[in-house]
Amino acid sequence: MNKSNTDLSGVMVKLEDGQRRLVATRSFSPDADELILHETPVIWAPQRYYPGYRAWLIVRQIVDDPAKLRWITEKHFAITPQPWDAEDRSFAQEVQSVRGIDPQTTQALYFSVATNHMAFWDEKGRNIGSGLFETLCFTNHSCAPNADVTPIACRRGTALRTIKAIAPGEEITWNYLSPTDISVLAFTDRQRLIQEIFRFQCRCVRCQRHA
Repeated sequence: MNKSNTDLSGVMVKLEDGQRRLVATRSFSPDADELILHETPVIWAPQRYYPGYRAWLIVRQIVDDPAKLRWITEKHFAITPQPWDAEDRSFAQEVQSVRGIDPQTTQALYFSVATNHMAFWDEKGRNIGSGLFETLCFTNHSCAPNADVTPIACRRGTALRTIKAIAPGEEITWNYLSPTDISVLAFTDRQRLIQEIFRFQCRCVRCQRHA
């Protein structure tokens, strides 16, 4: 498996209130679109499949590979289990029957992937898939973020860059719906999209004002 990532000086994964977050350990400036971190995915699925199916493709890779299953188990990604819809039930039954995985493990794996997968790009800046990353998957969503994910010139993977000044000790967040212009979406539309794609409800500061 590819677990490559850049120098992590300037950030750290911190456990707070039972949840892992990516936190700045130095100041970051938005003036030069500053690079915070660049990584390539550990596990991924091609962009040509719709998001819900990409998540299940990643789950199938995980249950078919003991090393990948061990990796995701050790990462303890945040999950927010939701009731299965009809399509999810069909995929879950296939994983459980063909791969011999119990329902609880299937649910935990699926929501680990669905909640934490993110886009990445090839060397020409083309979006080619979604995957799970060693460190980037600990960045949380916000509808008022201080960072964004983008391609990086002549390199494969995902770059995390500043869009606002970030102080030491501040959590680094980005908009999971990027590149959608989330600023023009109503609260209910943002919640609907996040629920459909990432299977959780947003409780960022901006959304809490509407709750």
